[in-house]
Amino acid sequence: MAASLGYNDLALALDLQGALAAAEASLRGALERRESRGAHQRSDYPNLDPALRVNFVTRLNREGEQHIHVLPLPPVPSGLEAWLDHSIETPAAEKLLE
Repeated sequence: MAASLGYNDLALALDLQGALAAAEASLRGALERRESRGAHQRSDYPNLDPALRVNFVTRLNREGEQHIHVLPLPPVPSGLEAWLDHSIETPAAEKLLE
């Protein structure tokens, strides 16, 4: 019965609105991260930037517009630092860059 009252259309519209907001946040963060790191690979910035050990967080301002905020990451615990020292950096030529 709910479908006949148009609630499905409302649910679909809200789902679309949420998906578009999430896509915008992802794109804003991807553009702000000017490096290649993990699954985030950029042909214009093919290398890892050690200075960019941050999280990019999207927040809404009072007008409802998305803005990127940079949050520094805490230091890596000493027990895990040894693993980072032994990590292997894959050359950009061997990565799928988009």
